[in-house]
Amino acid sequence: MAKLKGKQMSKERSQELFFEYAAGVLDDARRFMIDAHLQMSEHGRASVRVCEEVGGYLLVKDCAVASMNPTARDRMMDMIDHALHQDAAMQAEEAQVAKQCMQTVDMLKALGLSGALVDHLEESCRHACHTKKWSGWNARIRYFDVDTGCSASRMRLVRIDAGTEIPPHSHRGEEMTLLLRGTMRDEYGVYGPGDLIIRHDGEIHSPIIGDDEDCVCLALTYRPLKMKCMVRRVFNIFYRF
Repeated sequence: MAKLKGKQMSKERSQELFFEYAAGVLDDARRFMIDAHLQMSEHGRASVRVCEEVGGYLLVKDCAVASMNPTARDRMMDMIDHALHQDAAMQAEEAQVAKQCMQTVDMLKALGLSGALVDHLEESCRHACHTKKWSGWNARIRYFDVDTGCSASRMRLVRIDAGTEIPPHSHRGEEMTLLLRGTMRDEYGVYGPGDLIIRHDGEIHSPIIGDDEDCVCLALTYRPLKMKCMVRRVFNIFYRF
């Protein structure tokens, strides 16, 4: 069977994640991402409903399927758990950070997200502002860490200026990016709010942010990225992303 690439591979992986979400077997970090995606995507919600129906049918038919987590139903109905600690000291002056923080909080409220998910993101944003723990790769890209309870992963809420070009990089593991605002394109497609982008081990891409507005996204990685050009010496923060 030919190797799946680009959008097709991302779609295949999305379906796997929806089944795992419906079964209640995702780790906390991936579940956080799917929770957020489902709030923004009717197609995603429909896919999960189908997965739940298929799972229910298999249980009724008593097929030889893997055992389901006994707390799966409760896990599917929950939004996310507590958290939020930030690392990496901020370099910009406090007034600039506060302004960006308030703009981000206003944006989160305007997205239409609800429940524990947006509460945690807003709390993280305000806490980052209060403790001055927003970090920056450069003047165009800023982020803060989101603690999902999964020590094997790193999640960040990232804000990137319009028109920014991210240097080419590959992945040492799975990367999930959920666009909350703005647009982004890479070698595999063009993405907008609510889109869940999944890149895999060894895939190389060079994301470019749309010119119309700043991009805000949730990014989840399990291992550091690997830069593919000399700019990594200046942009070496990506080694820890």
